[in-house]
Amino acid sequence: MIIQSNLELLCNWIVFEKEKLLVYGDDIEKLSASNKIRLLLNHLNIPLIIPKSIDVSFKLNNEIVDGPSLLTNLRNAMVHPKLKNRGKLTTFSEGDKNEIKSMSIVYTELAILYMLGYQGQFFNRCGYFESKGESMFVPWNRSARIESQ
Repeated sequence: MIIQSNLELLCNWIVFEKEKLLVYGDDIEKLSASNKIRLLLNHLNIPLIIPKSIDVSFKLNNEIVDGPSLLTNLRNAMVHPKLKNRGKLTTFSEGDKNEIKSMSIVYTELAILYMLGYQGQFFNRCGYFESKGESMFVPWNRSARIESQ
């Protein structure tokens, strides 16, 4: 739950305040949490994919299309006590919840590394990207990606 708030805050700081990619105003205020997270991840060149380790066959009536929607759907199911949301919560296994947490931590760690101006490699410890357990360059470092090809 706190991770989603962190990602929204990082989006506000990086996308709207620091780099001024969009002008902050009423339209931005009305953006959903998943769209704010998508803006942040797209700007940092972080894939929006759902990790293969998460069973999303249920798809919650097509509400889950990517990692940000997966995170916000789980958070909403946990926070809002309506019967509909409690029903959604039962569709997530404990393993899925742990993988979503790991995915969200990777999003947060990478956003902080970006904020600090880091351009080097990071250890991919949770398998969000295809090379689990390996070092890889941060996704926004375009020159490192070109050199490695």
